[in-house]
Amino acid sequence: MMKKILVLFLLLSALAIKSQAQANAKDVVKWKVSVQAVSENTYQLIAEAKMQDGFHIWALDAGGDGSLINTELLIHNPQKIEWKDNWTSNVAPKTEKYDYIDGAVHYYERGVRFTRTFTTTQKQVLQGSIRYQTCNEAMCFPPQDYAFEISVP
Repeated sequence: MMKKILVLFLLLSALAIKSQAQANAKDVVKWKVSVQAVSENTYQLIAEAKMQDGFHIWALDAGGDGSLINTELLIHNPQKIEWKDNWTSNVAPKTEKYDYIDGAVHYYERGVRFTRTFTTTQKQVLQGSIRYQTCNEAMCFPPQDYAFEISVP
């Protein structure tokens, strides 16, 4: 009987920890998405991430052996948009090698700002999402999706 109670306690504890970890995953990284006019009909889409101390997100190219989740920024309804460049970041990602992953890995800690320039002559609302994975030195949260809508003036 004592063994059953112990097993039940351990299962309930594990579920509570998992539930708490998933609930806090989105709190570790805060996103802000905006559009800034550069010149007539030219705009910059900006996605800023701020991470809590001790956490990081993987870079657009996380590197390694392919097992990591690249940060990915997607626009779901680009109407009459011409992209002028690829996504760039305001800081270089940190690069490290881990014993348990083949190849160097790339990540951002504290914060990063991704930008991409585009032209359009049409007012519209861009809908998009950012897929990312947050990790610290002990574990990684499941991948998250941050959905956004932003008006282009």
